[in-house]
Amino acid sequence: MKKVLIMGLLFLGAMANAQPGPNDSKGHQGERHEKMMDLTPQQRAELKTKQMTLHLDLTTSQQEKIQKLNESIEVKMDAFRKECENGKELSQDERFAMKSNWLDEKIHQKQQLKTILTEDQFAKWEKQSKHRKSHDKQMQKRKGQ
Repeated sequence: MKKVLIMGLLFLGAMANAQPGPNDSKGHQGERHEKMMDLTPQQRAELKTKQMTLHLDLTTSQQEKIQKLNESIEVKMDAFRKECENGKELSQDERFAMKSNWLDEKIHQKQQLKTILTEDQFAKWEKQSKHRKSHDKQMQKRKGQ
């Protein structure tokens, strides 16, 4: 009897964790992401710059350069999102070109960051970036289950 009761409690606990919150089919992360998308590219860039300043102890000069870089990134991201949202089906060549351009842009951004940040700051940024990517992949796996 004791085992049945424990199994029942474990089952209920697992079911409670698997269910989305009230009125929240996307979960907490999706809601936060949507709220960020309501901001202008300049506002998102400013927030990202402040987060980087806190995490990497940026100087005032670095903050100004990072702010400009983040603004250009956010403007390009906005254009990319709008292009993807229009619902147009892309050919294989168009998808390849878009992905290739996006990767070229990421390489350029990384090179710019390397010139702005010190070696220690850049190493810390890369470590954080890798952690964020692995966390995002885990979240995607959970959504697929």
